[in-house]
Amino acid sequence: MTRSHRNEDRGGEHRWTFNGVEYPTRKLMCEARRAEYVRLLDEEGMNFTQAAHAVGVSKRTGKAWRNGRTRATGRNEKPLVDWYRSTMDKPKTLHPRYLSQEERIQIA
Repeated sequence: MTRSHRNEDRGGEHRWTFNGVEYPTRKLMCEARRAEYVRLLDEEGMNFTQAAHAVGVSKRTGKAWRNGRTRATGRNEKPLVDWYRSTMDKPKTLHPRYLSQEERIQIA
């Protein structure tokens, strides 16, 4: 399981760690966490709950990262990844049994 916490016992220096890597600011640590969350979803094939717990956040935080959120101040935060925009792949070659689009247009 990944760990993240703030180390204050280093002579007054405030360092943030996540997965054994120290970050100078909390913001950079959180960005690394979010990037790892997206990587776990895409590459490892984890479900949302597993990925959230693997990086040390709640399901609710993971959902906010995926879908974006609106703050009480009215500021909108965009989602990390546009999950719903898909690119259209070229159609696969059809079995010879079926007509191609050009052949269908010719018949019509």
